[in-house]
Amino acid sequence: MRLCVVTDEISQDLAHALGVCEDEGLSTVELRAVDGANIVSHDDDSLEELQAMIEGRGFRVGSIASPFLKCPLHGDGDPQGATHFAAPASREDQWRILERSFEVAHRFGAPLVRTFSFWRVPNPKDVREEVAEVIAGAAERTGEAGLTLGIENEHACNLATGAETRWVLDRVPSPALGVIWDPGNEA
Repeated sequence: MRLCVVTDEISQDLAHALGVCEDEGLSTVELRAVDGANIVSHDDDSLEELQAMIEGRGFRVGSIASPFLKCPLHGDGDPQGATHFAAPASREDQWRILERSFEVAHRFGAPLVRTFSFWRVPNPKDVREEVAEVIAGAAERTGEAGLTLGIENEHACNLATGAETRWVLDRVPSPALGVIWDPGNEA
């Protein structure tokens, strides 16, 4: 197991975040928001600069924290939780976000792409099958891309608890699917 830190939880200034990681002896980072934009929203020139900085300082990227499935399951609506500088996107836009996440992950050599489970509905049990179906399709695409899809349990999404997340994992037995466990989110 390798300890990894989400850089923007230190600072959106990547150079500063990497300096703190160096001071703490951390060598692997997760990229989410840099300079006011989610990492998947950065253009290729910006990604090239970030990559040069990361590699030049000897860091590895362990995960791309994409905003995949941080959207309403049906219809439109305002975000119900933190989007970490991801632009609001419709359900139809989610597959493009996932594909862009793959491009960014490959560029940085990150083996893992983060996902969520749509903004939480009043009774998540009512939408479990639909959520599992979408996650199964995403896991298949992720496996084909040679990556792993990590579901983060998120209190503002449909898979917030260990039991909810386990239910989906039992129905999507893909080697390309795992969990990014956040005990604070369940609490």
